[in-house]
Amino acid sequence: MTARGHTPEAMGEVEMKVKNMGTKFRGGLLAIIAVASLATACSGGQGAAPTLGVKTAAVITAPSTDVVALKSTPASLATDDPAWSLAQATTINTDVIPESKATDPVDVQMQALYSDTDVWFRFQWSDPTQDAFSVWQWDGTKWTSPSPTADRLSLYWEITPVADFEARGCAALCHKSTSDPISKWYMVAPNPTDVLDNWQWTASTFAGMGGANNLHLVGVNTSDPTTSPGRGSAIVADPNTGGGTVSNSNAAKDAPIAMQDPAKTTPLYGPNYLAVSESVALDISKIKIGDKIPKTELAPFRGERGDIDGKTTYANGQYTVVFHRKLNTGFPDDAKFTVGGTFTFGLAVWNQFDQENHTVTGQPYHLKLP
Repeated sequence: MTARGHTPEAMGEVEMKVKNMGTKFRGGLLAIIAVASLATACSGGQGAAPTLGVKTAAVITAPSTDVVALKSTPASLATDDPAWSLAQATTINTDVIPESKATDPVDVQMQALYSDTDVWFRFQWSDPTQDAFSVWQWDGTKWTSPSPTADRLSLYWEITPVADFEARGCAALCHKSTSDPISKWYMVAPNPTDVLDNWQWTASTFAGMGGANNLHLVGVNTSDPTTSPGRGSAIVADPNTGGGTVSNSNAAKDAPIAMQDPAKTTPLYGPNYLAVSESVALDISKIKIGDKIPKTELAPFRGERGDIDGKTTYANGQYTVVFHRKLNTGFPDDAKFTVGGTFTFGLAVWNQFDQENHTVTGQPYHLKLP
């Protein structure tokens, strides 16, 4: 599902046949990524177990919609922590939205671990073209910005029960009929009291500093969202007490104003990301032709918006992303996980493209903490 005009930083089998398109969806939850200007990731083989040194105990293939968590505490946030070798992996299928620029479905391998107080998630998907870095590049006379749109991943969790969420998935959250063109896809939670927890990972930011952006979707009080400002429900940032992203552009938007501190020979987030704590004023005398400088300075969010931490790796044409969070953060804008419970979710992935041009789960999936 896609939201327009709302970004804080900026989402048996059911089949939906899209009228006049001949395109099938594999069921119904649409989750989005809301970053930058829009509330805003190719195709992995179904049943393929996560790699990068981790062999999983079992892979559940479609039509299973259950991610069954293992009670085990990893020693670290590393994407290849040994604890993941025993965790069941479930294939989360996503499909291309009709008329989208995204041309191939993306299937994500998902695992979960939990303790009495915490929960961990591991996602892995194929993406042979890593679009992760938003940079300035020096050509000897001027700065250019050849950066692609970054890869993205988004999840939605119910906080309050949303009408038809279990049965209809995206149809319960998106104002669309099966005959609507992609230009009419945007977020709508029909009930103004509806609230869903939204976790958003973007390769250009959180792949560097770890974790995910913690947001939430709230309903709108109008019977016709197309006539309301912003056209639909709002993606709202959870409160934070500091941190976040800072633009590394001058007033004219044609050059950076900061660079990596040369004294810091091992950048905190790696060579393609710039930490606020390690940035210094741009010194053009230290810049060579072809040098690249990140367009954004990064600092982890603090407070509720920063209560998801994690790690990202990219190798062999695959992203592997780990998230960690308390089962119950104590914040009203966060989904509350409980041991013994079942929790409905869905996800979406963007392979470079932005806005509606992503792939989405066509049915709800379920996290189980036995």
